[in-house]
Amino acid sequence: MVPDYLTSAEAARLIETRELSPVELVESRLDRIARLDGRLHSFIRVLADDARREVRAAGPRLMLPAPPKQLSCWVLAVRRAGR
Repeated sequence: MVPDYLTSAEAARLIETRELSPVELVESRLDRIARLDGRLHSFIRVLADDARREVRAAGPRLMLPAPPKQLSCWVLAVRRAGR
């Protein structure tokens, strides 16, 4: 199980040491969104299938962006109303 509060540096280390796969990381973030967003309403649209497809296509070449916000943007797409 991936901790809810995992920094990008911690995630990168776990992926590098193969204690965590990129797919597991993405699935854990998507699970967290599904679990909490009904109450928080933080995302307008979550492209879970696209995120899964992208992480599987990247395979072992996946490199994590440094800031967690960038990781979130990579995993999901947030669109503003009217765009």
